This record gives sequence, structure tokens and C-alpha cells, in this order.
Amino acid sequence: MNWLKFSLVILLYLLGIFFTFNWQPWKAIFSYNGLPLIFLLVTIAIFSFTKSHGTKWLLAILDMPAKYWIAFCSLTAFLTATFLTYVPLEGIPHVPDDICYVWQARTFAQGKLFIDSHAIPEFFHVMFFVNDGKWYSLFQPGWPALMALMVPFGLEFLLNPMLAGVAVALVYPIGVRVFSERITRFAMLLMALSPMHVALSAAQISHILTIVLTEIAILMVFKLEEENKLKYALILGFVIGWLFITRALNSIAVMAIVPIPLLYFVIKGKISIYKLMAAAPVAMLFLLLQLGYNHAITGDAFYWPQDRYFDITEPKQGCHSLGFGTKVGCPVIHPGEDYPDGFTVWDAFGVLHKRMGTFLLTLFGWQALFLFIGVPFLSRKYGWRKYFLLSVFLSLLTAYFFWYFHGFWGRYYYESCFAIFLLVSAGMSETNRLLCKLADNKGAVLAKIMRSAIPALAFSYMVFNSFFFIPTATYQILSKSFFNVDSRIEKFSHEIPEKSIIFMDDWYQTCFIFMRPGDTSNKLCAKDLGKHNTQLMQYYPDWHYFKYNVKQDKLSKMNVKVDPTPVFIEPEFKIPAHDTYGGYAHLEDWLTNKNSKASGGSILAFDAKGEGSFVAFQQYIFKDGNYKVNVNLATGDNYGKVKLYIDETDCGSPIDLYSKEQGIIATTFQNCNNVPLIYGKHRFRFEVDGKNDNSSGYKIGIDWMLLDLNTKDK
Repeated sequence: MNWLKFSLVILLYLLGIFFTFNWQPWKAIFSYNGLPLIFLLVTIAIFSFTKSHGTKWLLAILDMPAKYWIAFCSLTAFLTATFLTYVPLEGIPHVPDDICYVWQARTFAQGKLFIDSHAIPEFFHVMFFVNDGKWYSLFQPGWPALMALMVPFGLEFLLNPMLAGVAVALVYPIGVRVFSERITRFAMLLMALSPMHVALSAAQISHILTIVLTEIAILMVFKLEEENKLKYALILGFVIGWLFITRALNSIAVMAIVPIPLLYFVIKGKISIYKLMAAAPVAMLFLLLQLGYNHAITGDAFYWPQDRYFDITEPKQGCHSLGFGTKVGCPVIHPGEDYPDGFTVWDAFGVLHKRMGTFLLTLFGWQALFLFIGVPFLSRKYGWRKYFLLSVFLSLLTAYFFWYFHGFWGRYYYESCFAIFLLVSAGMSETNRLLCKLADNKGAVLAKIMRSAIPALAFSYMVFNSFFFIPTATYQILSKSFFNVDSRIEKFSHEIPEKSIIFMDDWYQTCFIFMRPGDTSNKLCAKDLGKHNTQLMQYYPDWHYFKYNVKQDKLSKMNVKVDPTPVFIEPEFKIPAHDTYGGYAHLEDWLTNKNSKASGGSILAFDAKGEGSFVAFQQYIFKDGNYKVNVNLATGDNYGKVKLYIDETDCGSPIDLYSKEQGIIATTFQNCNNVPLIYGKHRFRFEVDGKNDNSSGYKIGIDWMLLDLNTKDK
């Protein structure tokens, strides 16, 4: 029976390793042009000629008092992550996820769940934000709620480096309950020097909190088996609940494996079922908090902010979801990963393989160390807990197998890295024990090499990551990616006066991060929307205006003076459209059959499903009066008939947009040549009113609008 178990483990191990490394696992050994391998061979040669074969110094370090070792490893991770946070990343968020989390934290710190949108919100659109009157991000509240506690002290960027140290420290109480003291300590060192661990900890994303919560959950399972105390069940419920409102899918992955050993011990009488059940209401409290948050944000407890965001930005409703099928995959946010013909099981295997490569590369630096993960399962040692640790990794692989997009780095598996490092450390220890045993029957030179191999590998890992991967790959990539944004923005922010607008075309988010939720009274960064910019100037007529190019580090003053009318509108900048029915609104590049471009090169296109479908948007009016509405509309062979409504005013007969060739027509609506509008927001609704018999569809296309005050009102 044991041989059957060992044969199965070997088979699964070999299949997994070969799949992960594209059926050529030996290529992992020769990564970085063989530099790690060369360093390893040189180290083996040096260690072979030392009396202790390199083990004496390593054991001396590993055998220091436990409290000092924990402090050393935790401090290493904390200081490295802090350095990356404040030097190459400049103590500011850069990627959309970071920006969203920091914005949420600063919003929560004000005692609010969301911020009211600016009166002209299209100038402040950023990826992953909903800006439809309520201004909030699509992410869950668990992580920014914790970060909000640091905002009053200006330490929100230091929280993840602190948690990086905590995550390393938690490896110790987990590891010593499964493996030996030395195996656990080396696993802590592997994690402290992991490029992925310190790089993610330097950002402001939620993964570091989720790994800490996952570690505590695993530790509580061990504690419950050992002591059967109510407090451990309550803590387990607390961390699983918090995990749910931070990264819901991760909590589901944890909940899939945690009950297995617990229920077994309940049956065996080692754990009280009543104490274990106490975890459920604690976890349920967090579920209710998430549903309450959803209701406050979207108006529906079961309609998540994430669903709201993707429903207004993607052509396929529900595209950003788990599972398989033709509706899964979002082309706007994930071009090339949207699977237009449907996401299948085979596609999922391809994504898993693709992301595992980047995951292991950034997790280890030299991904060849992953080859040791299967070794502990060839031994009878360590009992059921080694399988439980492996299940942490496999549960995340399985959970995200059903999600079409695994993201940058394959970082969605990161929360299992503590278990991976423990298993790899155990594998290296078992391999070292076997090599030393076999060396007793070998010649002197070969015996020295065999006894030196694993200590040399451990030394190589530490040196390679400490002096090559982290300083060069990690540090330089982060530095080059963001080209001193902080210093450039800080520089020009001191050069412009109060009450200024800075328009930016490229890299708008680099200026957006310097604004604070709810602060619209000082200096604002706005997207450069071309002729549409006049609207912001009409809203702030007495302010100063600048344009800034981040990459060229060029700031130029705009000497403009604008009147409150006419109001020029580029409707494509109203995308994402938050007020639609029966269709999908999106920006579409547009050329007529005569190669003449639409204004700004694009239109607001609405792919309507039929009569009654509509797209609507809010528009600000800057002066009371009677307005004439001029509209340029797109035409084509799949276009319908369109009516315009301004607030409750019906602008008259529909306009037929059918034509055999693509074109642009200038038109007015008969009842809106003298429509009264007052200062403030108004709703413009374009509604499908049937179609020409020759048309193949009901599409609407809007190029531009001009709201011109009639002469007597001027």
C-alpha cells in the first residue's frame, strides 16, 4: 500500500513539475543564462574544500535563539519592502489597484464609504473606479478599512511592509508544528528574501493582508487540534470572515480545506463540535458587513461594486466572472485575455501554465528551487500536516483555475507561498540527509561534493536574491517603470499657484494620486479631453490652467478666457455611460467613407438591442437661458432612428441614421431649438425609436453636441 502511495506521489509530482515548466523542467535550472547555476557550482567547489562542507556557518545562523531569528527574518523583509516602497516607488501608489486602495482608505478615514462625484466627472475617470454620482473603487473594503487606520498618521504606505514582517514571523509557529526547527527557520529565510514577497509588500495591494489572514487560519486549525479551546474557533471565524471581505475567492479556497481536518477531529472526539460551530456566526458577521457595504454603494446587497464597474465598461454583461462559457472574458479591460469564442477548460490549463511560470520566477528568483517541493511526500515523516500545507497551494490553483484572467505575476497564488517555502525547505533538508547518507560509500572528492551541494544551494539562493535579483531585476524594473514620478510632480506642484487645473493626456493617474478624496478647492489634476476642456474652464472661470507631460517633464501655462456659452460636448468622453438600457455604450474610432474623421477621431457608439433602448448622460449648464441644440450624428447601414430627450423635454421627431455608407450628419431637433435650461446638471437621453426597413440594426452614434445660447439671452 505504501508503494502505491509513493508511486502516486511521484507520478503527480513529475506531471506537475513538467507541466509547470512547459514539459522541460531542466530549463528552470539554466535561467538567467545559467548565472545561478554557475554561482552554485563555484560555491559547491569552495564548500567542498572546507572542513565543515559549508554547513557550520549555516547551522550557526539557523541555531541562534528563536526570538532573534524571528526578529532577524521579519526585519529583513520589513526593511527591504520599506526601501522599495519609499525609494523606487517613492511612497506613492502607481498601478490602478494601488491607487484604488489608497483612495478607498482615505475615503474611509473621513468616515465615508464613497465620495460624491465631481460635477463634471469625465475629467476624473480612472481605471477600476465607478464615478456615477458616487465615486468609489470596485475593490472590497477589508484591506482599505485597515489601511484607513494609518491615514491620520500618514503611514498608510508603511502598513504592507509591516505586514510583510508579520507574514514571515507567522511561518515559525506553523512550521514547527509540521517540520523541524531548522527546516522552519530556513523557510522563513526563503520567504524573507523572496522577490515576490518584498515586491508585493512594497505596493498597496491586499495580498499581504490576505496571506497573514491565511496563515492565522492554518495556525488556528493546528491550535484547535492541540488544545480544543473556544478562543481558537472564534479567531478562525474572525480571520476567515475578514478574508472574505478582503478577497472573497481566497476565503472560499481556505474554507474548502479548513473543515476537512477539523471535522475529522470532531469525529475522533479531539475537538468539540459546539466550540467549532462558534466560528460560524463570527464569519457570518463579515458576510453581513459585505452585503451592507454593497447595498450602501450600489443600492443592492447582492450587486457588488465589481459587477457595477464591469457592467458599465464591458460589452458582455457578467464577463468578469468565474466559470466557463462564451460570456466569460472582458475585452476592454483584458484585451487578448477575453476569449471571444468562450473560455474553456483547455483555455484554463493554458492560463494556469502561463501564470505559474511568472509566479515561480518571481517567488524564488531562481525557480529551480521549486523542484524540491515533492521530496517531503516521498518520506513517511511529517504526517498529515504536510498534505494540509500542500492543499493551501492546490486550493488556490483550483479556485483561480475557474477565473479566466490570472493577472500579473500569477500573484493570485501568492497567499500560499508560506506553505510552498516550508515544503521546499523540507525537501532540501531531506535531500541533504539522503546525499550525506549516500556520501558515506563514495570516494573522498565525490563525498565532499555531495555533502556540500545543499548548503551551497542555500547560500546561493541568499546571495543571488540579495545581491542580484532584488537589487537589479526588482529594484531596476520598479525604478524604470515609474521614472521619478513623485519628484517631477512635486517639483511642478510648487511652481503653480493655488486654484489651478493641470490637464494631462498620458499617465493621468500619476497626477490623480496627489489629489485627496473630496478635495476640489485647491489644485486639481484633470484628463486632457481636447476641445471638451472648455467645460472645466467654464466651471472654474477664474482659475489658472496648465498642461503637463510627465515623460517629457514639460509644464506649459494655458492663457485662456472662456464665456459660459456655448457648451461644447464630446459625448465619447461620457464613457463609461452609467445610465443605459438595452445596449452597450462605448467609445469607437470613426472614419466616414470619405476618410473624414469624427471630431476627436471617435464617437460615442451605442449598440442598441431594439426600440426603447437608450443611452443617457448628465451635462452641466453654466448659464441660465434658452438654448439651441446642435448635434452631429453618425450614420451607417446598421443604425436606427433616434430621439432626444432633455430632462423631460421631448425634442421632437426621430432622426433616421440609416445610410448605405458610414457618414456624419449635422442636425437639430425641432423642439429643442429654444429649450430653456438653468444653471446646473441636466439629463440628455438618446433613445431608439425604431429603424429604417433597410437597416440591419438599431445602433446610435453621437459625434459632438453644441448647446448655444440664443441671441437675446446672450
